Amino acid sequence: SPPIPLGLESITEYVELMLDECMEIADIIENLNGTLPDGLNVLRGKKIPLNLPSLSDTIKENEYIIFVDKAPSGLNIDLQKINYLIKELLIKKSLVIIQERDKKIRKIDIVPFLKNISFKKDQSSLHLTLRKVNGRSVKPHEIIASLLGISVREASLIPVLKVKTAP
Repeated sequence: SPPIPLGLESITEYVELMLDECMEIADIIENLNGTLPDGLNVLRGKKIPLNLPSLSDTIKENEYIIFVDKAPSGLNIDLQKINYLIKELLIKKSLVIIQERDKKIRKIDIVPFLKNISFKKDQSSLHLTLRKVNGRSVKPHEIIASLLGISVREASLIPVLKVKTAP
């Protein structure tokens, strides 16, 4: 899958390998796990024909947990207002942001990318599902920034964990 954005952690990633020679999947997994750092493991593998689309093209959505209670105190995030802010965000038909990628700046409407967002008060965390639209994506920190009215740079200080990747 595409690399996770800077400042994110993940418990679910895919990798696509192209080999020069045929190997058994179990051997590939064993070789990779023998060289990966502690805490990073290949769980399973699958052979995919070369004529299929790349793995990153098949990924349609990602789920995240945003730990707003772990945000730096200087951001002054009012946890009591988050449900209100979510409701305000969800009723918008359009919300255009300025997105910077690869030294290019473009305007993009983030609403179509937003599949689900909810606040788990008992965990002080946001649960966010973002989908790809026409091969494009938005970063969780761009959504957080829009929701909380802070800069993307400030939003990137809030811990985010990617918990699911779905085709």
